[in-house]
Amino acid sequence: MTALTIKRFYKAVTVAAPAPGEWRVLLDGRPALTPGRRPLGVPSQALAQAIAAEFDRQTERLTVAAMPIARLTGAALDLDAPAQERLIDQLAAFCDTDLLCHRAQQPAELALLQSTAWDPILAWARGRFGVVPVIVRGVIPAQPAPEVRRAYRSVVAALGPFRLVALKALASATGSLLLGLAVLVGRLDAEGAWHAAELDEQYQIERWGDDAEARARRLAIRAEIGAAAVVARSGDDLTTY
Repeated sequence: MTALTIKRFYKAVTVAAPAPGEWRVLLDGRPALTPGRRPLGVPSQALAQAIAAEFDRQTERLTVAAMPIARLTGAALDLDAPAQERLIDQLAAFCDTDLLCHRAQQPAELALLQSTAWDPILAWARGRFGVVPVIVRGVIPAQPAPEVRRAYRSVVAALGPFRLVALKALASATGSLLLGLAVLVGRLDAEGAWHAAELDEQYQIERWGDDAEARARRLAIRAEIGAAAVVARSGDDLTTY
């Protein structure tokens, strides 16, 4: 899985549990490996089966882009301590640019749609995690106080590697750490997060129309959010919140 596309080198894909609490994906009886050459061993049978399904769907060529669950899982398994700290810092920095905190000034109709869809998530985040999002209007960047970023970092630092990697994928796909956290703990499902993230673009589409390239991009984002949601439910730290 280190190349973007390689020849399919296996026939049978199975799932086995070599030890309690660990499920592995087997290719012709041998463990599938991460890019770092570690066995693809995961804490959830459901996650292992989802990865196995991705391997099984490959035809003559094995395409990494068509295997987002396996890709994210491999990244989680290969995550060492220094990389984990860097990832935590990157995620905490989303409080400066979070989509839900940047609101339109005009048109008023769009501003109302944003408030209706996004304000409940902000209120939930304040109550659940104690973070206080800073809302700005227009193109002015947010400048949250240091204690705000520390609060975000504290939330993120409590996560294990599977959920960290899943959260990074969710935040990158939606433009919002808060939407990612909402998916992580079941406040939103993947479809709900995608619709919330696409609110501005959907507003423009309804007025100016759509095109094939933009539609393909949105569907790719939808697939990435769905894959990340599966990895987020892997069970490596489900008792955190």
